This record gives sequence, C-alpha cells and structure tokens, in this order.
Amino acid sequence: MVAHVRANRSRPSLRALEPSEVAVNFAQYVDGLAVGLEALSPEQRAAIADDIGDRICDPTAERTDVHLLTLLELRMPDVASSRALDCALGGVADEHDPLLPLVLDAWLGAGIGPSAGFDVWRDAVTIPELRARFDGEPAHEELRRRMPEGG
Repeated sequence: MVAHVRANRSRPSLRALEPSEVAVNFAQYVDGLAVGLEALSPEQRAAIADDIGDRICDPTAERTDVHLLTLLELRMPDVASSRALDCALGGVADEHDPLLPLVLDAWLGAGIGPSAGFDVWRDAVTIPELRARFDGEPAHEELRRRMPEGG
C-alpha cells in the first residue's frame, strides 16, 4: 500500500478547471441547449429567461453556473436580461476576470441599454480591448469560434 501511495505522488495532480475554462469547454453543449430552447414558445422562452436571471442573481450560485448561463445569454440574446447581466457583473472581481468580457458581449448582443453596474465598469476599466466593448465592439471570439454558424 505504501509503495502504491509513493508511486502515485510522482504523478502530476489534476487541477480544478476555472469557471471560464468550463464555459469554453462546454460551449458546444450550451449551443445544443440553445438550439433546443429555440423551439420553445415565446412564453416558455420568457419563463426560461426569468429562471436564468433568478439563478445568476442567486447569491449561492456557483461561478461556473454564472459563466455557463451568461454564455447561454450570449448565444440566445432574447433570454438575456439587464437584471441577470447586472448580477453577473456584480460577481466580477476585477477587469482581468474572464467573466467581464463574456458579460459585456452578452449585453451588447442582446442590445440592452446600460445599467448602473454597466456604467460603473465602463468608468473603471483600463484595458483597451475591454474599453472597446463598452463602445459596442463585442470580441469574445474564443467562444464565438466554438459556436456553429448563425450562433
């Protein structure tokens, strides 16, 4: 038994994926979910939008959930809401947080007007690429490249 433990110590340990890494790795599955949700009636989609907002705004929500649901809002702009995206912005640690560009792209894709949280970040961001997003230039290309045409 001891020999087995010692032998396994030399193996590299697996690290947990960051929420943004999970979102990138699951983009194709989120896209599949979006395709299925597109078949729902407008009333059902509105209910889904409310559920997404409730989950993102839940203070006990895992960061991975927020990333994945924000990615779904990016893919399906009609289920994005100012409330949900404002809550997601509230969970952004700093301008280097990978959630920030995702939220901004979902916001721009949905055509939602600025909120108080949006304006706070617009004033705080110093990274030129992020500042461009506030001017209406979505660029979360890593996620967009992984989505099929039309998505």
